[in-house]
Amino acid sequence: MLYRILVIACLHCLLIASLSLIRLLTCKGSFDSAVFDQAFWMLLHTGVPTVTTQPPFEKLNGFGWHFSPVFYLLLPAYAILPSPLTLQIIQCLCLSFTVIPVALALREIRLDERLILTLVLLFLFNPFYFNAAVSDFHEVALACPVIATAYWALVRRSKSVFLLCLLLLVLTKEEFGICAAGFGVLWWWRHRDGSFSGIIALFGIACFVLILTLIMPLLLHNSHPMMGEGVIARYGWLNDGKNPFKILYALLFSDSAVIPGIAYLFALFFSVAFLPLLALIHLLPAAADIGAALLSTNPMPRSLLSYHSAAIIPVLIITAGIGIIFLEQRLKQKILPLLLFTVMALCGMMLYMPPGSIAIDAYDLLNPTTKIHSQTIQHIRSLVGDAPVCAQTNIAFTLSERVEIYPFPAHLERCDFIVLYLQHPYSDVNRNPFNTLYSETPHSHYQRIYTLLKTAPEWKILFWQDNWLVLGKKGTELPVRQEIINRLWPVTGKS
Repeated sequence: MLYRILVIACLHCLLIASLSLIRLLTCKGSFDSAVFDQAFWMLLHTGVPTVTTQPPFEKLNGFGWHFSPVFYLLLPAYAILPSPLTLQIIQCLCLSFTVIPVALALREIRLDERLILTLVLLFLFNPFYFNAAVSDFHEVALACPVIATAYWALVRRSKSVFLLCLLLLVLTKEEFGICAAGFGVLWWWRHRDGSFSGIIALFGIACFVLILTLIMPLLLHNSHPMMGEGVIARYGWLNDGKNPFKILYALLFSDSAVIPGIAYLFALFFSVAFLPLLALIHLLPAAADIGAALLSTNPMPRSLLSYHSAAIIPVLIITAGIGIIFLEQRLKQKILPLLLFTVMALCGMMLYMPPGSIAIDAYDLLNPTTKIHSQTIQHIRSLVGDAPVCAQTNIAFTLSERVEIYPFPAHLERCDFIVLYLQHPYSDVNRNPFNTLYSETPHSHYQRIYTLLKTAPEWKILFWQDNWLVLGKKGTELPVRQEIINRLWPVTGKS
C-alpha cells in the first residue's frame, strides 16, 4: 500500500509543482512570494529575516509578522538555489508527501487499506488543500506533514516523535501553540496519561501566549498591524481585554463574522462529507487554525481560495477515518470504498464548481498568448542589480533577493528603479474579483503610472518590451515615453 501511496504523492507533486511554477512565471502570483523570498534571502545573508515587503513597508523582522524560526532548517536547501521557485518546490514536496504520515496514521487506527487509498486521493484533491498547494509559498505548508506525523505518533504512542513534532509546530507559526495544546488533550483522551498530556497542553498554551503577546510585538517594536482592526488584522480580538467571554461573543454574534463563519465551517466539513463530526474530540489539533479563521478581521482565512486552511485538512481526513470506524461499528457493516469515494468526490466537486473557486486560472494558463517570462526577468534583474526597487505586486518575486523592495507605489522616493508589467492595458483590469491576489495590478495603479510619466521627468524609461516597463533615475531614456502615455490614456479614464 505504501508503494502505491508514494507513487500517488509523486504524481501529485509533479502536478501542483507544474501549475504553481507556471503560475509564478506567467506573473499571476501574489506579493507573498516576494515576502518569503526576501525573508529567506536576508536569513541567508544576515541571519535575520528582515523584510520591507510587509505593511507599513519599513525594515521589519519577519518573525514579528509571523513567527516561523523553522525557516532556519530550510536554509541549506535555499542556499543551493536562492529563488522563490525553490520555496515553491519545497511547499509542493511538503503538501504532496503529507499523505505518507496521513496513511500511516489511518493504518494505525486499523482502517481498511482500500478506504485508506480512497481517503488519500480525496485528501490530495480536497479543494481547500489543492488551492493551497497551487498558491504561493506559505509557512502553513510546512506544518501539514508535521501535524500528520504528530497524529501518527499519537495513535502509535511514540512520545519522542510526538514531542519533536510539537516543538516543530510551535516554531512554524504563532497559533500552533494552541494546536500543540490540542494534541496534549487528545493524548490524555486516547492514553489517559494525565501528567504527560497536562505538561504538553500547558506548554502549547504558554508558547501561544508568549509568542503572540510578547515576542512578536517586541520584534515589531510593540506595534503589530495584525492585532489592529483593519482588513489585514487577524488577532484584533486580543486587544479587547483578552476576555474569553468577549472573544466568544465576537465569534458567535458579530455581524461581520457569524454568516461568513457558518459558511466557512459548512464548506470545510462538507468537503469531507461531515464524517469528522462523528469523532469531534479528535478535531482538537485543528482548533488553532479554525479559531484563527473564524475570529479574523481579515476575511481571507475563510476563503476557499486561501492557503490558511491547509493544515486543517490532514486532521479532517484522519478524523474522517476515525468517524468511518465509528460508523462501521454502529452499523456492523463495512463501508464500501466506492461509495465513500463517490460521496466525498461529489462534495469536493460541488465546492470546485462555482466560478472563482480555483486558485489557478485555467484559461490564462492554456491561452496560447500566455508567455513564460524567464528570459525577460533575467535581463531586468541584471539591469537593476541590487538597488532599491519598487515593483508591481505580482512580479515582485522576480526581484526580491535584495535589502529593499517595495510594492508599487510605496516609497518611490527611496527607490532607484520601478518595475511594472502592464498586462492587458486596454482590457478591464478588474475583471477578476481576486485580482489583488492572482491577477494584474488594479485599475488605480495604471492611473498612477500615467501620472508619473506625465509629471515626473526624473524617472527615465530604461526598458520597454512585451508590456514590461522599467523606470530608473539614472541611465539613457528610451524614446517611447509618449507612446506609453498614449497607450495608458484609455485605461486612466481621462477623456
